Amino acid sequence: MRYQQCLTLLVLLGFGLTACKKDKENAPPSITIVTPGDASTLAVPDTLPVTVNVSDDERVEQVTVSLLDANYVPATPAVSVTPMSNPATITLALPVTSEQLESGTYKLLATATDGELSAKDIHTIQVSGVP
Repeated sequence: MRYQQCLTLLVLLGFGLTACKKDKENAPPSITIVTPGDASTLAVPDTLPVTVNVSDDERVEQVTVSLLDANYVPATPAVSVTPMSNPATITLALPVTSEQLESGTYKLLATATDGELSAKDIHTIQVSGVP
């Protein structure tokens, strides 16, 4: 009888240890705007080259760059790419061609996603609109 109790205890202990196994935590990706520098200037129309460093503990699915106005509303269509490596340094060309953009301070937003979590970096850009 004692043998059966010990065996039952071992089975329950083994089940408890395997049931408490935690899943690997997913950390958000990391993204940093390398260029242009914060407070850079841009005259419309132009194409803004944006270089970012991106990495993740697993895989980066998408990097997106966009230009936002003072109210964080997109001022231009976003540009996206899927990185071919992890970590990666990526340069994207962001066309800023709308002659309707007014001169002022805008936000350059870079976002990286791993499919579950995302991260962002923001720089300020001074835009000179068409007179």
